[in-house]
Amino acid sequence: MVPHFKKRFLVFLLSLALICIPNNNVKSTSLWFCGVIHTHTTFTDGSDSIPQRVARAKKESCQFIIITDHHEQIACKQKVGNFAGRDFGFADYFRNCQEQTNTDFITIAGAEIDCMWLPEPNAQMPARSHTLALGIKPEDYPNFNPNSEIEKLQCKFDTQNEILKKLNELGYLAIAAHPNLLATESFPFFWEWQDYRYDLRSGLETYKLLNGIEMFNTETEKQQEDLVREYVKLGAAQVFIAATAGCDSHGWHDTGDDERWTHKTWICTDDFSQAGILEAIKNGQTYAARSNAHLENINLEIGFNNGYQKIEKPVFRFDLVFDKPSQNPQTIQVYRNGKLIENSKQNFSAGDQVYNYNFLDDEFTNGQACYHIEVMNTIITSPILMEIEEKQKNEDPNPLSPEPLPMSNIYKGQLVESCIGKPSQTQEKNQNLVVLPDYPTNIFNTRDTIWIYARFTNFPGEHHTELIWYDPNGNIMLRQKNKIAENSNRCDDIILYRHNITKDMELIGQYKADLFWDGQKMATFHFRRY
Repeated sequence: MVPHFKKRFLVFLLSLALICIPNNNVKSTSLWFCGVIHTHTTFTDGSDSIPQRVARAKKESCQFIIITDHHEQIACKQKVGNFAGRDFGFADYFRNCQEQTNTDFITIAGAEIDCMWLPEPNAQMPARSHTLALGIKPEDYPNFNPNSEIEKLQCKFDTQNEILKKLNELGYLAIAAHPNLLATESFPFFWEWQDYRYDLRSGLETYKLLNGIEMFNTETEKQQEDLVREYVKLGAAQVFIAATAGCDSHGWHDTGDDERWTHKTWICTDDFSQAGILEAIKNGQTYAARSNAHLENINLEIGFNNGYQKIEKPVFRFDLVFDKPSQNPQTIQVYRNGKLIENSKQNFSAGDQVYNYNFLDDEFTNGQACYHIEVMNTIITSPILMEIEEKQKNEDPNPLSPEPLPMSNIYKGQLVESCIGKPSQTQEKNQNLVVLPDYPTNIFNTRDTIWIYARFTNFPGEHHTELIWYDPNGNIMLRQKNKIAENSNRCDDIILYRHNITKDMELIGQYKADLFWDGQKMATFHFRRY
């Protein structure tokens, strides 16, 4: 459809488009993927095989899984607690993980490494810290047995930091698992009493050896809140490590197993592969989430690999999205350099599926800062690094005002602005309403309608546009053609492409759409269905 508008309305609409586009650095070329990190299988004390774990992850709308069976048990026929596992041996462990990896779903081999330490001089029994080693490699497991250097360290007391150093040396990512930082009493765990705490007696020295810390795998909500307070303080000390969500599923014998599968780690990468996922975690391009919640349209880059993103004002703008209307009220807040920004706290009532958050930290006007976004007991992001960039004196005081097009562009059809997104209910009902989609995004549920918006300017005469949609396998699904006829010397126009959901778009995976102008490709849109 090609509606025509008066120039005054076009200026307004272009301004609206620019407002919807963040003025901070945005990782627009990368996609967000969700997965589960920390699960157990029949290779140790889990009830399901690796293929069954992968099937469950796919059912939960995940794109990757990192299996982390117990390092000392993988090669044993007889499992802990007198449980006889039908799967054993690192050879089969690696093979199973690799067989479950393809272009649409990634499975990564990891291991959970146990270490004993004595938390208090008068403790009746030792505490046990667990570290996840992500991305373990077959070459470090000769004869497909446990790594002998790690195994020797596991047999001694107080070797957690030595184990972390060994994992770093081997090139694995080290994640602190279920770190009940303030636990002081043991609690029952199947066949014996265990005290699971992470050994943080050496403070920053330990944190600097870690690549990540696991969220939402504590025993109480209070422990999770205290863990977040400890985690965000690291940013003030310029110790940046990733936040991951602890699924820690063992299978059907755990009464809380279904809830565990809502603990998901979201990672941002343009390389959806085993290496790309691990690199994103290493760089902190992650956030930890539970209750099947996630963030959309976030205007800032999460992570620390690219250093401090230069901005004019620290604005936080994003949508908190649930897979169904939330049954609980939501509180969203922001931390700067380890401290809660009190006026960032926004409370939302229960009953909605999408919550819009917008906050300007007008107290921070100069220098560098480390931020974290928290949805209380639901989401915590990895560090967001910002540096205030002073505005040039000769710069346009209103950066949102559209600039006039140079005369050299007249008679050359030019793509001025474009985006892809989801319509609101009002937009769904009125297909001819030509405005930006309410939710610019590149991640869609299978039920969502997709709108691709493009604005062209300066094109007298007759022209042709075509939008070609490709499915995840690269096959052409649909061609949408339009003819534009305009006899004036200068014409402004808006083109809106809309695609209803058909059986052709029910596949899970990454789609693509190419936009052509008179046979010349002008833009490519990538989006993912889950």
